[in-house]
Amino acid sequence: MTEKLYFIDSHMKNFEARVLSCTKADRGYEIILSRSAFFPEGGGQPGDIGRLEYCGALINVVDCFEREGDTVHLCESPLPVGERVRGEIDYKLRFSRMQNHSGEHIVSGIAHTLFGCSNIGFHMGNEEVTLDFDKVLTGSEVERLELSANEAVWKNVRFISSFHTKEELENINYRSKKEISGTKVRLVTIEGYDVCACCAPHVDFSGEIGIIKILGFMKYKSGVRLRLLCGADALLHYRESMESIKNISVLLSAKYCGVAGAVGELYEELKREKEEKAALRLALAEKIISSLKPQNGNIIIFDNMLDIKSARVVVNAGAELCEGICALFLGNEGKYTFVMASKGVDLKQKALEINAALSAKGGGSSTMITGNAACSRDKITEYFNMQK
Repeated sequence: MTEKLYFIDSHMKNFEARVLSCTKADRGYEIILSRSAFFPEGGGQPGDIGRLEYCGALINVVDCFEREGDTVHLCESPLPVGERVRGEIDYKLRFSRMQNHSGEHIVSGIAHTLFGCSNIGFHMGNEEVTLDFDKVLTGSEVERLELSANEAVWKNVRFISSFHTKEELENINYRSKKEISGTKVRLVTIEGYDVCACCAPHVDFSGEIGIIKILGFMKYKSGVRLRLLCGADALLHYRESMESIKNISVLLSAKYCGVAGAVGELYEELKREKEEKAALRLALAEKIISSLKPQNGNIIIFDNMLDIKSARVVVNAGAELCEGICALFLGNEGKYTFVMASKGVDLKQKALEINAALSAKGGGSSTMITGNAACSRDKITEYFNMQK
């Protein structure tokens, strides 16, 4: 069984070990070492990555998982069994994950204490952490939870790991997201805040987390799902958010604190313009309709000012004036969007022929079809003039 060095020191970056086995696998080579600081996937935290050094050669460890008590390092190249190697984990990634996971423990512990919530789900993704509680929380309760979690960070309390037998656990009040198995269970205690069963590496003191930021929350099943980031990831998210706000403030000539108001004003302005444009298009549609004359065959209209909604109004009116098809083409030469209506032609059946003739893709009902045509105005006019 691999000696798990991350239980001894979660901040350990380098170590030496002996290769116990090396097996070819589908994704590379599965290597088991006598001891390892690599954390295998577990407890909602992904496995570490890094590299192993042997005789000056560096071999990448692309994944890490546990099998029957051994830590399996998935590597790109093989290593000779019995030889000593030097391991180095990707500590920047490990520490980021420890910050997020330790922050999640604080949030979950405080949510349990303040609101009686039980953590029923935890996922550490590449962009954010999600945790699910079995109770619904209000916006003010989430704000209180975030503040209380950061107060725990500011107090710089200790994280203590300890192993206990099942008999000992009977006298300990702790949280657990799943059924406990094994002869020894590892508890992670955050002094004054939480005791939870967990196999993952954590920070030594809460101050190492830096900051806990709840990005948002939503109703999930019968409870709530929180999205959060901690430490370096929270700082990066803040920087990216502020960069976006800065760019928006420049575009709108507004101060940072006034961006929301400026965006609101712009939204209302665009809304008014959209309504005005819709009214103008309907007026144009009515003008086009008034110019139409009854036809024995088809009516063909070309326009680049209308939209689909106003075009439907035109072709419906045009269909009342002709025995064939009223077809309206929006756009410019070679790239048209069309709307067609008819009272006497089954357009659902006719669509296949129209598509083939006009290099088009479209369809709809027996009385109206829409689509796109990649052909010239002359070709469109010629086709409909030939139809009886």
